[in-house]
This record gives sequence, structure tokens and C-alpha cells, in this order.
Amino acid sequence: MLTAVVLLNCGVENETAVAQFEQLGFQTEKMVGGSLTITGTEDMFETSFGTPMAAFEQGGENLPLNELPADLRSLVEAVEFQQPPEFGPGNF
Repeated sequence: MLTAVVLLNCGVENETAVAQFEQLGFQTEKMVGGSLTITGTEDMFETSFGTPMAAFEQGGENLPLNELPADLRSLVEAVEFQQPPEFGPGNF
């Protein structure tokens, strides 16, 4: 499973975006301040965003939004995989 952070455009209600991402099959979690996370399989991300996920494995880059349904695309500012932390097992 992959998880990405969704930054919403100013004034967008989280509930509206949550419902639309859930219609695409993603699990969602609301966050503070106009953002949420979406979790799904690699195939779900590739289908919804129209691009192979291999290009985004390192994190820190925005996913293209042009393949999202227009009504959902209008709510979203950016979708990004977070870079993994530089600490933890094997990174000390």
C-alpha cells in the first residue's frame, strides 16, 4: 500500500475531497489545515493519476493531476509522496 499527502485548494472542505477520493477506492484520513492522506495500491495510484509510480518512489515530487476527474482536480492543489525519514533502522 502507498500513502500520499493531498493538499487542498484554499476554502475546500475536507469532506468533499474525502468522498471523491473514496469513490476512487482510496482510504482517506483527514489532517489539520486543508490536507488529507490517501492510501491505496500502486495500481490504484497509477490508474487514478495516469502515471507509473516508479518515478515517484523517492518521494518529494508532486503527482500529475490531469487524469483525476475534473470535479476532484478542481479541489486539489497537489498530491505528493513524502520522502522517507533519514533515520531509523539502517540509517544512523
